[in-house]
Amino acid sequence: MDLSGVCIPGADLQKALLSRTNLTGAIFCGPDVCGSLAITKLNGAFMDGAILDHSLFGIQVSPDQSLKTVEFGEYPAMKGHTHRVRSVSFSRDGSRVVSASDDSTIRVWDPRNTFQCLKVLSGHKKPVLYAKFSPDGSKIVSGSEDLSVKIWDAQSGVCEVTREGHTSDIHCTEYSPDGSKIVSCGKDKSIRIWNVDGKTSGERTLDGHIDTVYCSIFSLDSSKVISCSRTLR
Repeated sequence: MDLSGVCIPGADLQKALLSRTNLTGAIFCGPDVCGSLAITKLNGAFMDGAILDHSLFGIQVSPDQSLKTVEFGEYPAMKGHTHRVRSVSFSRDGSRVVSASDDSTIRVWDPRNTFQCLKVLSGHKKPVLYAKFSPDGSKIVSGSEDLSVKIWDAQSGVCEVTREGHTSDIHCTEYSPDGSKIVSCGKDKSIRIWNVDGKTSGERTLDGHIDTVYCSIFSLDSSKVISCSRTLR
């Protein structure tokens, strides 16, 4: 069975037969319809030989990236946001989750042990549409309807840098793989490349889309950016 790339947070797959299923890029954790962070129920699922490309909490992965003898438990929803959750993402090591919400806050969660909120990041004045950890997990970048891009210390929750330039809602903010730059895009049809250190030298605005830009991301070598609107660029 091929479940690569599926997004099914909160689904009930208890006792499902998923032997040799392709789970590459599958997303099992995310906001449910009520705005809470939900995790797919997998206890009792038979997944011997299933393939995935990253480590999921609660799953033991062998060196050859196959799932062997695994015991799944039920994971509680992570509640705390008071409005719709817009984005959710793991830190690279899987030890934390960051979520962004229409309640204008960003929350950092423990997805492995307590399932509780570890830190609330407050500072945006309008809904936060996107938040993402830096490659090393030490920072968080966020984009908001208040037209600002903010960089936060992931441990203390302190906002270290605020950048402005977009003229409408910011839909996506991503770090470059080398951690030196940030790319943001949004409703103003533009893409902006920012330096993490706050210096303006080399920063750019990329125009060309004729409608809202919903997503932009760096290439693995940090030399290029791909974006999507009505077209891919």
